[in-house]
Amino acid sequence: MRNRKSLSDGDDNNDINISPMIDMVFILLIFFIVTTVFVEESGFGVDRPNPVDQPEPQDEDKENVNIRVDKNNQIFYNGEKVALGSVRPKVSQVLAADPEAPVVVEAQDAANAGLVVSVMDEARLGGADIISLSSATD
Repeated sequence: MRNRKSLSDGDDNNDINISPMIDMVFILLIFFIVTTVFVEESGFGVDRPNPVDQPEPQDEDKENVNIRVDKNNQIFYNGEKVALGSVRPKVSQVLAADPEAPVVVEAQDAANAGLVVSVMDEARLGGADIISLSSATD
């Protein structure tokens, strides 16, 4: 019975040393801070008009290209319902007659943003260098 230890000896060493764990946490923290890549998201700039400026008077004889996207995701060209594929020929037809004709895309608030961008892409492929985007009311 000499090999048995009694519970009443009081020589128990139950201390847990957490210093190595804290060291590992700090090393991991430093590793993640050093390896983090700070990426700045790119976007495109929007020229907003100054509310004090007066709009330039437009020539009344110029034909405008007005394209409207409503909340039901329908496309209207000068009040006439058209498909997305017919935007490019209509824009190029007007710009062939007058290369300085303004192209305006009006989008309602609930319109699909992807469709609005597709309409703007079709207008650009039709020859429009400058496309104005405006918010349409219901």
